[in-house]
Amino acid sequence: MTTELKIIWDNKYTGDRDTALKDRNLFRLEIQAIIKHVENNLAGREEIVLLELGCGTGYLIKEISNHFAPRGIKVISIGVDFSENAIAVASQRNIPFSRFISSDFFAFFNETKTHFDFIITQRSLMALLTRTDQKALLAVIKASFTPNGIGIFSECFEEQYIKMNSLRKIMGVGDLVKVWHSMYLFESDLTGLFSTVEFDDFCSSYMLITRIIYPYFEDPLHNQKIHDLAASFPQCGDFGFLRIAKVGP
Repeated sequence: MTTELKIIWDNKYTGDRDTALKDRNLFRLEIQAIIKHVENNLAGREEIVLLELGCGTGYLIKEISNHFAPRGIKVISIGVDFSENAIAVASQRNIPFSRFISSDFFAFFNETKTHFDFIITQRSLMALLTRTDQKALLAVIKASFTPNGIGIFSECFEEQYIKMNSLRKIMGVGDLVKVWHSMYLFESDLTGLFSTVEFDDFCSSYMLITRIIYPYFEDPLHNQKIHDLAASFPQCGDFGFLRIAKVGP
């Protein structure tokens, strides 16, 4: 299974791609929301140590570094991904104070002594395919925070996925099918472990329009005009199954 997964993710990062996510607008909304959460939790720091698990090609770390560098905020970052193709691309970005490591998440934590001000994931926790592994990784993450560390996890959640498909059923649209190489999280996986958990439905309106309303009228395709329109709307409600969970130790 591990070899098969590695082949899948290496293939996703073959060619000129910043992300494995096909939906360009969704990726942009996600990047903006993550940077906002980092911004809102700087607490006056002029230097932060940041870890991204499942960093892909390093695009997010590049955007974070570029966002804060003009203000004199030093971002010391580590990106970890088990796709060697992705890490090769990330390493070529030459982002100041960053390094990229091709590794399994658990192996990385077994070797590092670093504690982090921010630990970020973009649909990476859900790439672990057993509840046992997900919960074990969350526990390791918690132990790897600095005293005021923050987790910013952009992940798909099972409760919201069920809600999404209930609404699709009302519209007479079939269930949105998961890819086999993902296991969505439960909110209780976080609320039962971390002292604080706040959810941000950063793509709620976008999901309502593109995943519920749009399929009612025609077979959906990625990156159409309707996606551009949906991304420009205020994001309100709780219709998205992709959410950011901001957690504290």
